[in-house]
Amino acid sequence: MQRSTNSTAWIDGSASNSRPFTVCFAVIAALTCIPVLAPKYLPLVDWPQHVATATILRDLMTGNAALGSLFAIDFQLTTYMTFYQGSALLGLVLPIELACRLFLLLAVTGPAMALVFLLRAFDRSPWPALFAFPASFSWVYFMGFASFTIALPLVLVGVALLQLTSVECTRRRLVALGAVAALLFITHSLAYLILGAFVAVLLPAYHGRDWRSMLRVALAFVPSLLLFAVWFATHFGEPDVATIGAAHATVSAPSAEGGMFGAQFEDLSTKLDRLQHDFNGGLSSNRDRTIARVFALLLPLYLAVSWVLARRHRHRGDRPTVHIWRPALAVAIAVLLYVAMPMAITGIWAISPRFVPLVAMLLPTLSACGVVHRSELRTALPGQGFLRNDLLNAALFSPVLALCAYNAWVQTDAGSRFSEEVGDFESVVEHIPPGSRVFGLIHDLGSQVVSEPAYIHFPAYVVPMRRAGPGFTFVHNSSVPLRLRNLAELPTLGRRGEWLPNRWRYDIMGPHYEYVLTRGRRSMRATGAPRGALVSVASADGWTLYANTQIRDERPVFSFDERIFEANVALRGDAGDERCGPYRDHRHQCPHAEWSWVGPTELQVHRTSTQRCTWVHPVADRVLTVAWSNVPGEVTRLHGFFGVAESAAVEPGPRPPIQFDLWVDGELAMSVSGDRAGAYDMIDVPIAATDSAREVRVEVSAEDVGRAHACFSLVGFAPR
Repeated sequence: MQRSTNSTAWIDGSASNSRPFTVCFAVIAALTCIPVLAPKYLPLVDWPQHVATATILRDLMTGNAALGSLFAIDFQLTTYMTFYQGSALLGLVLPIELACRLFLLLAVTGPAMALVFLLRAFDRSPWPALFAFPASFSWVYFMGFASFTIALPLVLVGVALLQLTSVECTRRRLVALGAVAALLFITHSLAYLILGAFVAVLLPAYHGRDWRSMLRVALAFVPSLLLFAVWFATHFGEPDVATIGAAHATVSAPSAEGGMFGAQFEDLSTKLDRLQHDFNGGLSSNRDRTIARVFALLLPLYLAVSWVLARRHRHRGDRPTVHIWRPALAVAIAVLLYVAMPMAITGIWAISPRFVPLVAMLLPTLSACGVVHRSELRTALPGQGFLRNDLLNAALFSPVLALCAYNAWVQTDAGSRFSEEVGDFESVVEHIPPGSRVFGLIHDLGSQVVSEPAYIHFPAYVVPMRRAGPGFTFVHNSSVPLRLRNLAELPTLGRRGEWLPNRWRYDIMGPHYEYVLTRGRRSMRATGAPRGALVSVASADGWTLYANTQIRDERPVFSFDERIFEANVALRGDAGDERCGPYRDHRHQCPHAEWSWVGPTELQVHRTSTQRCTWVHPVADRVLTVAWSNVPGEVTRLHGFFGVAESAAVEPGPRPPIQFDLWVDGELAMSVSGDRAGAYDMIDVPIAATDSAREVRVEVSAEDVGRAHACFSLVGFAPR
């Protein structure tokens, strides 16, 4: 096992405190905090959703009635706990968005602090840690992947502790390594797996054949592995559809377009073409490209200078005692992960781009400059060793300091200009009463300031600003400890629905929402809304709020789509009923054919409008029956649609119809004959309330079952 006085002394408190470095680092860190704290609105894509989620958690802790009627805490182990629960708890004493931003500071200053720790573990000078500041404002940061970006410093700390335990495997370091691994897991699961990749390679590389030392270090990961096992067992395999809903679970499932686990790979040339963009391509201006080019010039230049100087002064003891292969191996692991990882897997998007800032943060460890200790300073002759003079180090790093300061100014200016572009958003949403249900239709996603669709999640601000329920939230994501109290309350447009506002149809979605918030010019008549149904109540700077004047005094209480897993599905024929199911892999599979199934899907049933619905395909000489026996007796109206998908049209012209019958407690309530591919018929059936649960049954049949692609959506409403 390698031992080094230099590389271990600092961890025990005997390392020297370099005042020039401390001052420079503190100034740059303070400047880097300004882009996070100063702007009124942060230009990060997912940020409004994060603030909304933390707000819901905080308000449920304090008993807020408006949000408590819509949401409930789902007490389970999740992998975003550090950010969400931490922000919610801090929000008990601070404004909730300020609490969230204080955690976000870890994403922009944490990597540099962690890199100081890692550099000294490798017995390198801490000065190269300054390179982490511009690398922190990556494309991943601008996408608003907050939990992942605050997890990156923990990955670097974990790598540092792996190095230190290979030098001297003390109990203190093992406890620290185990705590970092556990904290990393509840911060972000992907970041935890990244640290696992480092452990798998570095542990045998550092310890060689010393199996006893390897076992001691490996045991430090037992607590985090137990957390991982519990989380994996409860979130993978068959989803808990009773909690998150069948339709929600289907939308969150991996896309069938990918390979195993929905993996979608890109070739290396595509990744390299996007390298600068992934490094810091969050801004629309050319200034981010300037930062990337200067960074790409200064880092290799500094590394080259450090090796030249180290070679000149190697006889004076300035070389690091930790051999270069150790930091080089850490860099190589990150590079290989970037090359090998897919773009998406198991519903997680933009995986490989997340390794670009990690590689950029690890590259400074290839420096050849050693650390300085008090004991060495006492015995050093005047002028001995160029690298021991921190004032000269400050001069050497002055271009890097200038780059960090310029980057901080660019990011602060971008945040300020973005806030001006947002305009008087607050004056529009202040007309929303607390507890209302609001659907956001963001037709103009883009910004002149940032390169990504920064406005796509802005409707989520109705949660912290007005305590209202948005039509799309991160609730029901497996990493978020929240659930809707009623799965019928806030229906969404399905997979990527927030990106496609043209899907929203007034006749289908209108009964659920009191208000519609829009950005960009588009007539509400295009949603199919009758004249006078949606009335503008406020408008400013491209934002418009519409009130739904024709919404009925009813509340959605039972979503047949979300509770399709509870239905009894069968094929009825002359020889009797043939049961389908049970519900597995997001469907009730019937024994007739692969396409004979019932379950959540998305089909194009209105020209270019894709709708979320329940797939029902008729079978020859049979009647497909789907029955729920647990519909609440308070339901007084059934609302939804039955549609024939455009994919059902093989060639133009009339086609044999698909028969759709709706039965309530054994009585026929509605009958529809769908014969137009790409069209749908509305379901709007009043029924009498009862004191007990009732049965609702759907029957579908057709004479010509070839490509009879059909679906329906149904919700039960009750009086308020």
